[in-house]
Amino acid sequence: MKNLCDKRVELALKLEKYNKNFETNYLEIKKIWYKYFTISLKELGIKSQKSINILFWEWKMDNWKAMHKENSEYKEFSRKQMYNSFCNEAHYISDRISLDRIFRTHWLFREIFRDEISEEQYKI
Repeated sequence: MKNLCDKRVELALKLEKYNKNFETNYLEIKKIWYKYFTISLKELGIKSQKSINILFWEWKMDNWKAMHKENSEYKEFSRKQMYNSFCNEAHYISDRISLDRIFRTHWLFREIFRDEISEEQYKI
């Protein structure tokens, strides 16, 4: 049986496979990232699926926006560069998970797929 670190590495590698065509594979990427996000939060003690869903879909990460988008290297990044950073972060944090790291990586996911997420939430 794989430990959670190995599982996260496997999921990060799956995310990287979409590097060339990430813009047309939002639903598949979301599925992989949601699984990664869920196992990570459960490992960190957040067991409630309702809480995980709220953090995944509804948490407004304005503090991350201020820290990362306007005042960092991400300011001038294209979506492709952001996706590369997202994949790199997912791989990097796989064996050193923390709430700060998972939320930073989730912020990248939400920035990259802002339009797709908004559209999906509008349909709900």
